This record gives sequence, C-alpha cells and structure tokens, in this order.
Amino acid sequence: MTEIAVQYASRYIKRQFSDAVGKSLLKTLTEPITNSDDSYRKIIESSQDDGGEVFPITIFIDKTKRLVRITDHAQGMTTAELEEKFKEYGAAKSGAYEGFSSRGIFGQGISDVLFYHREGKIKSVKDGEASICNFYWKKERPFISVEKQKELAEKLAKEWGINSKHGTVAEFVLDNTTIHDYDNLIKKVGVFFMLRLINSSDRRSVQLIYKDQKGTKKSVIRYQFPKGDLVEHKEFTLQFEKYNPVKIDVELYKSSTPLQIVGDERENGLLVHDNKEAVYAQTFFGWDSLPGADKFFGFMKLTGAREIILNKINDPKHPEAILSDSRDGFNTQHDFYKKLALEVKDWLYPILNEERRRRSDEGVSEITKENHRKALEELNKLYAQLTGEDTNGVIRIKKKARPVGGIEFARSNITITAGRRYGLQLFIDTRIIKPSSKISLKSSRGKIGFSPTTIEVHDAPEDSNDILVKTIIVTGANARTADTLEAKSGKRSASVVVSIVSEEIVYPENGIVFSPDYIRTTANRESTLNLYVDLNVIKIGKKISLSSSNNSIALKYRWVVVPRRMRSTSQVAKIEVPFVGKKNDESGIVKANFEDYSAQCRIDIKDRIKPSPTGPTGKFKDWDFDDGVPKHLQTTYDPMLGSPTQGFILINSNHPINRYYFGDNPQKRDVEKSREAQLYLAELILSESLGAMIPEAYQKGAIPQNYGPAIDIPVYIAQKKFEVGPGIYDHFVEEPLAWETRREKQLEEAKQGQTLGDKDLVEGMEDREKQMVEMRFGLNDQRPHTLEEIAQRFEITRERVRQIVNKALAKKYGEYYYSDEDPRDYIKEREKEINFTAKKIVASVAQFYNLSLVEIKKRTRKGTIAHARQIAMYLIRTMIGLSFPSIGRIFGLDHTTVLYAFEKISDGITRDKTLREQIDSIISMIKTPLA
Repeated sequence: MTEIAVQYASRYIKRQFSDAVGKSLLKTLTEPITNSDDSYRKIIESSQDDGGEVFPITIFIDKTKRLVRITDHAQGMTTAELEEKFKEYGAAKSGAYEGFSSRGIFGQGISDVLFYHREGKIKSVKDGEASICNFYWKKERPFISVEKQKELAEKLAKEWGINSKHGTVAEFVLDNTTIHDYDNLIKKVGVFFMLRLINSSDRRSVQLIYKDQKGTKKSVIRYQFPKGDLVEHKEFTLQFEKYNPVKIDVELYKSSTPLQIVGDERENGLLVHDNKEAVYAQTFFGWDSLPGADKFFGFMKLTGAREIILNKINDPKHPEAILSDSRDGFNTQHDFYKKLALEVKDWLYPILNEERRRRSDEGVSEITKENHRKALEELNKLYAQLTGEDTNGVIRIKKKARPVGGIEFARSNITITAGRRYGLQLFIDTRIIKPSSKISLKSSRGKIGFSPTTIEVHDAPEDSNDILVKTIIVTGANARTADTLEAKSGKRSASVVVSIVSEEIVYPENGIVFSPDYIRTTANRESTLNLYVDLNVIKIGKKISLSSSNNSIALKYRWVVVPRRMRSTSQVAKIEVPFVGKKNDESGIVKANFEDYSAQCRIDIKDRIKPSPTGPTGKFKDWDFDDGVPKHLQTTYDPMLGSPTQGFILINSNHPINRYYFGDNPQKRDVEKSREAQLYLAELILSESLGAMIPEAYQKGAIPQNYGPAIDIPVYIAQKKFEVGPGIYDHFVEEPLAWETRREKQLEEAKQGQTLGDKDLVEGMEDREKQMVEMRFGLNDQRPHTLEEIAQRFEITRERVRQIVNKALAKKYGEYYYSDEDPRDYIKEREKEINFTAKKIVASVAQFYNLSLVEIKKRTRKGTIAHARQIAMYLIRTMIGLSFPSIGRIFGLDHTTVLYAFEKISDGITRDKTLREQIDSIISMIKTPLA
C-alpha cells in the first residue's frame, strides 16, 4: 500500500485568501490596523503604559504605485518571532491565544492580505534588531523568508518611519483592488464596522497619508457613533453546549433620522463585539431589512463567546468556524449563531415591528386607520365563524393514538363556559370507517348546541396514518347543567360528557394562551392579563417567564408559577398577570415562555378619548404595499410565523394593474386621495382575505362539500363576496353621494368658467360654512377631508355636516342636475380594457402569421401555430402584465406552459434579429387604433 500526503491545490489556497480579503480595500486595511491595535493593547496590559498616551497607527497609500503601508510604534517582532508567527498558516498565533485583550480572533488575517496582494512584507524593529519577513509564491505554493538586517536597527527604523526602539510596518502592493479617492476613503475607513471601536477610541490616532498625481494629503480618521435615545438596555445569558453561559449585554438606541442600512457605510444594526472589543458583526439577526429598522442602532457585548469561538476553531478533530473566514460576521449556518439569533430576534422583533407599523401608517388619518381596522375586524370575525376560531380554544387529544373502535372524541369529558363556543376534535380511523360513510351527532338531553350534525367521511390526508380529524363546535346556554354528545356511524360510536359552568374557561391550543390576546388600557392604572395553561402539557409548579417589549409596560412579576387546576376543570389553570402602563400612546407585546411553548398579548396604552386599537387581532392584522410579492401576484397573504408581516395582506406595488390604480411606489397615505384607489383596495383586500379563509374552512368541514374543492370553494367565495362585500366597501371607500359629486362638478365649472380662485368660491359664506366647504373640497391649500373628520372637528354628526355644506353651496350656486356616476365603473372599465387589449394581441398575432383565432388557440404542437401562440403569450405578459395563470386560461393551457413560452421568446429576441423585427411589427399593429 502506498501512502500519499494530499496537497492542497494552489487555486484552493488562493481562493481562501480571496474569500478573506478579496477585492475589498476596507477588509485589506482592517487586518493590519487591528494587528497594530492588538500590539498596543499588549503594551497597556503588560503595565508598560502610563494611562495617558495616545497610540498612533499610520496608513500610507500611494495611488499611482498602488503601494500600501501600515505603520505602528508598538512592540515589534524579532526575527525568531516573525518566523514563529507566520510559518504555519491559520495557526493559533493571534494575541487572543496569548492571554491578551486582542481584537483579532484568527491568526492568519495579516497573512491573507500579504499573500493575496503583491510584494507583501513585514518590517519590524524590536530589542535592537531589525527584521524583514517577505511573503511570496513559489511553485504555486505560499512561502515566507525572514531575514535579520545587518544595518543598524536605529537607522532602518528611521528609514521605515517607526520609533527607534520598536514598531512594525506591513507593506504590500495592491493587486486588483479598487483604490477609493481620498475623501471617499476617509469616510469609508472611518465608518467600517470592524474599525469603529478603534476609530472612536481616545487612546488611538489613525492617520491617513494619501499620495496621488495631485500631491499628498493627510487626515486623522475619527468615528462618532450616531446620536439617539436609549430604547432598551437588556441583559441575558446564552447557554451553548457544555461551555460556560455567555453573558449578553445589549443597548438599543433609536436615531431621530434614518441611518445608512447597506454597504460598507451601514450604521443601523447591533455592533456585536466581545469583552475584549473584538468586533464580530454588524447585524439585526435577520431583521436588517425590516421597514423601520433604519433608525435603530446599538451595541451587543458577548462575554464568554471568545472562548467558545477559539475552542471551536482549534478543535483537533472537528474544527468549526463560528465567524466567517470572509470577515463578514457570523457563520449563519453554525448552531451558535442560530441559538444566539433566536434569543435576540424574539426580543428585538416587537420593537422593530412597532416602528415598521408606525412608519407604514405615517400620514394616514386616524379616521382611515380606524375604518380599516373595523374592516379587518369584520373579516377576522367571519374567519372565526367559518373556521371555529371564535371559540374559547379547540380541545385536542392529549396523546396521538389510533381512535379506539374507529371513532373517538379528544376527551371523554369536557367543561365549557355557558354562552361560549368551543372546538372539540373528533378522530376517525378511515381504515375502519370507510370514506363516503356518514357520521351522525346528537345530544342525549338537548342541553348543548353543536355543529355539524352530520359528517361525511372522506379520504384522510397524506402522512396522517389514515386518521381523519374533524372539529365539532360545541356550546351550552345554561350553567350548572350537563349533557352527553354522541357520534355514531353504523354500529360504531363515541361519546363525550359536556359540563356547562359559569366560570370562564379557555383551552390553550399550544400549551399556553393569553385570553384575550389584545387589551387596551390607560396610563398609571394596574391592569391584569389572563394566562391559561394546559395542565396536560405544562405541569403544576413549573415556572413560566414573562417579558415586555416596551419599558412603558411594566410587569409586576418576571415569572409566575403554574397553580393548581381551576375550580371547574382539572385540565386548565388560570394565571393573572398584573402590569402597569407608564405612559399613554405606547404599544407593546407581553410574552410568556415555557420551554418550546409561548403566548403573546398585544397591549395599547391610550388616552380614553383617543381612537382605539392600533391594529386588529385575529388572522388578518393589517395590509401594506410590498415590492417583494412574486411578480405574477397582485396580492398575497403572509401566514409565516415570525415574519415581520405575519398576518398582513400584501399588495404587490410592482404589478402593472396595481400601478394603474395606486401609482408608482405607492404609500398607504396616498390611497386617501383617490376614491378609485380606495375602491380597488377594498376589492383586493376582500378577494385575498376570502381566498385565504375559505379553503381553510372547507378543509375543516365548515363549508358544505358538494362537488369537490375546485367548484365548491370558488362558489362559496363568490357567495361571501356578495354577502359581506358591501360592509367591507363601506369601511374602505367613502362613497361620494350624488349631491357631493354635483357640488364638485359645480365648483369646478364655476372656477373654470369665471377664472375664480379658491377664496372667491367660498366668498360670502358664513365662517362655519366656509370652513366646512374648504375642508370638504380641499380648497385654499387644504387636503380634502372626510365627513367624519369634519364632524369630529365641529363636534357634530356626519349628517349635520352634509346638511350644512349642501345648504351653503345651494345658497351661493343654486341647484344643479346631471346624471350620477358610479365610481365602481372605474374597475369595470379597466378590466374591460385589459380583456380588449388581450383579445387584440391574440388577433394581431394570428393576422400576422395568417392564422384564424380558432387555429392560434388550438392545442397542437404544430410548429407555426405553437410559435405564434408563444409570441401572443409573451406579448400579453409584457404589454398588459397578466399573470401566467390568467394567460393560460385564455389559451386553455397550464401556467407552466405559459412560463416556458415567455422564457423561450424572451431568450429568442436577444439572439434572433428576425424574431425581434417580427415582434416589433406585431406591436405596431396592436397599437394602431381600429378604424
């Protein structure tokens, strides 16, 4: 057997150097600067420092020669020390391994720089000895050569520009790295996150000497952290594997102005460092791009992390990098980062999300916010009714097992509160009770209500072990009574005893739950939250931790102990959680945690006279514009747990139809300016919310299952649109009444015909009338106000405002009649326009290729027809932005076929001049008006 040592290919080694410093001048400079800083820290910690000296680090750059030189006057290195430090790449040689407070973690940092660039060398003076260490490549392998200089150290030190006794110069010629201009470089080096602690230190003086064709310039580089108010100071610990707990100390600040959020000059985020001031990252742990995060910054000190990082990287069997070799921060795939991020994100999210919510609603009137909240509450109420979510919890099985006898309730006895609705799971073994069988339900005494009364068994979902789960809604009217609910299919049956009590009982679906999960209170008043605990999951005597996302919401206790059972049931415990709101107009989240179980309650601290809830509770939390929605979708619902927009209906701000109604880069406040936009918004919200809730309700069996989901769900959506649509529209759209529309036209005609200004239009009116007319129609530089806003201003009803404005205009201009307009026609007209254009595109393509409309839509692979059809699909997509499924419906094809056609033609026109000319000709035909 031949034993061969495996050598690393030179390209692999060079790629390692490139990953570390690459083409980044800032990363390149960071390594020698932090090395110099580490050397000074050794002087300080070895008691050679009097406590007042400022230590210099000089950066010299010759742009023409591409020469870089970093100089310090620290300890320096002898010939032997240079050889020992650099002979082994990646070895544990940084100050961190020698017991000093080193900022460096990896020993190879400066080696990466000197091997990646050209003519790398270190010149150093120590103990009267001057030495040079050269870094170079030979036979595709990295080498160093260390040589003690024969000349006097004092003479060479002066020549090298360092102190006569000790100091070091790192020198190299930049390879293919961009050299920034002088002013830009000062700014970038000053703000670079890995150098901020050095550049802001009173004990360091970093100077840049910059030489180019225009001459030589000098400047001292300083960094000042942004100014802001302290939002929260938090301390907690992180237990990782067998190591000692890491102490985490976080200070989060909020700036009054937005900060840079991307690139090398980014300032938002937490500057993560250890207790030795080694900087690890600048991050918000995944919330970096959250709208509103651009005003927050801060510091996170990790005491004890350094030991873990060093132990992991130097593990002889399985070395692991917690920090990335590319110097970009944490290795986000490592378990240490994942565990740290989980802890921090749970604390950070409510703070940043509250700012995102505030930012999104900026400029939107309180009346509009309240109307939108009411609309979403109505949709949440409908969702709760359809899916059984308007219950005091769903009573689930304690332990998953195959139902005895083929059918079984989750519990053999339950206790419910009179007048409340509960979900009760029924488990069906479809191996025993076959699909298409019917299960009937009935009560023995008629003391309880339940729905449905009949269940038709269908196939169990995949990976369910052939077990079908149905939720039965159960309620009881009168307390201090009991009844039995029986489910029966043929000879097989199951029953549950239902006791009805007056005590409020809530069954937590996920171990613990706050009920209600939203509360509104006033400042300086003690209030109480109700936390319910499932004793089958969390046992009596266990401790549940409590936390608040806002310091203005002060909890009386930081943890609570699970008490004994409630008086009426042995399955649930209730805990009262007292708190005080310190300041009005504050919002936050109170969170309860036990191991993997958690519950949240949203709290608003509001003055009594101000509008209530900042946001609805339930499935649908809010809506917003979002440019991250997939291109082919107009809207989407975000159900993702932990997402910044969880529970939001997101409207694609880039979709061409949405742009038509809302404009480019729309903001929520812009919708108030256009009734057409309000109307279309209502339609989008209604369609998306019904599309999200109806399939779920259908799956739970709450909707009659007649012809299968493909037919039943669209029919039920249409039915619910008809039923609830008008109410939702009323909240989103302030419909212009006939008299208002008449007056708008009348005022406009008077203004145009007589060349009158806004003041002339209201001249002669009484002051109160004048103010109302100006507010209503947006005269004299005011925005148009709603009837509700004017009513609040003058403390009268909406109807009274309408009467006063109508009377004032009638007195000045008399009556005016014309045929009323229905604003809903805007959408109909746009949809007709889109359909007309799509038909015209298909007809034009067919005409160009001498095909009939029947032929171009024919499902055939014949070359000429298929090619023409693909071009028609491409043009419909690019000219009017229809989604791929919508285009597919025109031709009776699947959306994947349309996507293939679109990509094929998109690729073809970049390479085929003839195809490009043909498409240009077809577009000209389409744009030509019909005769």
